[in-house]
Amino acid sequence: MIEGLRKNKNYLSIRGIEKELGMPATTLIKAVNEVQRLPEKWKQPLDDFIRALAKNLITENSTTDD
Repeated sequence: MIEGLRKNKNYLSIRGIEKELGMPATTLIKAVNEVQRLPEKWKQPLDDFIRALAKNLITENSTTDD
């Protein structure tokens, strides 16, 4: 999960994800940058967010005609 964010951090607003989840500022970016581990309490909310994002992207791409 964190590895995926790390690989794609140039395309994502890490701060935006923190805000969406109600996560304290810099919690996620520190985990992405390997400064600290992501606290256990944020693992499930982050996983749920990523799954919802992926689902929305797939749904949107399948319904648009580019």
